[in-house]
Amino acid sequence: MSKKIIPSIFLLLPFFVNAQQERKEETPNVKSQLTIDLGLSGAQLGYEFTAGKNSTVQLRGGIAPVLYDFRYDGWDAREIVAAVILSGEFRAYYNLQKRKDQGKNISNNSGNYLGALITYLGKPLNPDTDAELYRSSHVIMFGPVWGMNRSLGKRIYFHFSFGPAILTRPADKRTTLSANGDLRVCFKLTR
Repeated sequence: MSKKIIPSIFLLLPFFVNAQQERKEETPNVKSQLTIDLGLSGAQLGYEFTAGKNSTVQLRGGIAPVLYDFRYDGWDAREIVAAVILSGEFRAYYNLQKRKDQGKNISNNSGNYLGALITYLGKPLNPDTDAELYRSSHVIMFGPVWGMNRSLGKRIYFHFSFGPAILTRPADKRTTLSANGDLRVCFKLTR
């Protein structure tokens, strides 16, 4: 496998070098920011860092409420429990310059974006029923998303995102099509 990966990296190297040169010439519209996020996806710490003039990568982790539906496994169980959540998302903002030209606030990366999201949901932190239900309950989700940020002040902004997702449970190799959505308020810790 490494025999294929190493040549691929060298083939992509010119693109990375060119992207670095272009980034130095342009002033980014997006800013890196460290946040505490509260919403449908629970309480999380997030760091969104600049990847280009209008693109970022956001890494988040925390505790989320998760609905586990085991009816498909032959169990008559459906529960909302707390679980560890980790995610990574690439975002390409597409209307920041337009908003800036119209005199709208683009602080806190206030704009719309298209992205790709991968999320890991761990096993429940508080299983109070038959432990066998949770043996393979960690989940990986990935898919495209559309989202938006809107400033609610200097250090607070509103976030909304949604999109289709492929949901997989690696332990039992189950894969289904699902939906991914989030609604949260973010408190910016950096300037």
